[in-house]
Amino acid sequence: MLNNKFFKASSNSESGEVSEDTVFHYRQDGTIIWGTYRGGEVKFGTLSGYIKDGKHLVFHYQHLNQTGTFKGGVCNSEVSTNPAGKIVLHEKWEWTLGGEGTGQSVLVEFDNTK
Repeated sequence: MLNNKFFKASSNSESGEVSEDTVFHYRQDGTIIWGTYRGGEVKFGTLSGYIKDGKHLVFHYQHLNQTGTFKGGVCNSEVSTNPAGKIVLHEKWEWTLGGEGTGQSVLVEFDNTK
């Protein structure tokens, strides 16, 4: 479902650092997920977790931003599909390191081969 898929944010809460310039590359092995992300305010980030009930992602994330601050948190995402057949991740996240607060974001799959 998620292996070797690429995503970009279509929306994010103001307290988040991910933007439409941030590219996520997801990997999957069974129910285990992991990925990397970079772009915009994020210099480099990683995430790892698992798929619960076949349609929910539970993971921790961490990244170094462009100002040199290391940040991290937890995220729960619901997986759906848009009318174009692309995977959409509806995320609810919370900073646990280097930031404060909670937020919501939406990531949409895109074709990275173009």
